[in-house]
Amino acid sequence: MEPSKWIVILTGITLVFAILVLLTLVIKLQGKIFTGIDRKKATEAAASKAQPASSSSVANAAPAGVAAAVEPELVAAIAGATYANASPAGVPGEIVAAITAAVAAVSEGPFEILSITKNKQKKMAGRSAWYRAAVRAYTEPF
Repeated sequence: MEPSKWIVILTGITLVFAILVLLTLVIKLQGKIFTGIDRKKATEAAASKAQPASSSSVANAAPAGVAAAVEPELVAAIAGATYANASPAGVPGEIVAAITAAVAAVSEGPFEILSITKNKQKKMAGRSAWYRAAVRAYTEPF
């Protein structure tokens, strides 16, 4: 004898909602676990930040919130870079530092930044350089 259709429907709905409740509990448990891990990392970072900084002048000059795990070669390359009129009026020092860090990361030896200017190339229908690069990458032949 087969069960009635109402028993099958009721069993199916009950099973679906029970699984949804179970998934909700598992996701909340994972959230609590990862929040605990993040708090532990934050307290360890705060404890390490409270310790005295290293004697490196570049590390001491870094603003608060900057990661202390910077490659020494990169710091030396940035510190040894030569700037010739690299900061024209209107370009913040943070942007000059970011550009210098990017150049130092990809360069092999000493380098000199001669200037930082805005690209005056016409935009493709008002699109950014990222858009143009994506179009170029996805439309070039195999």
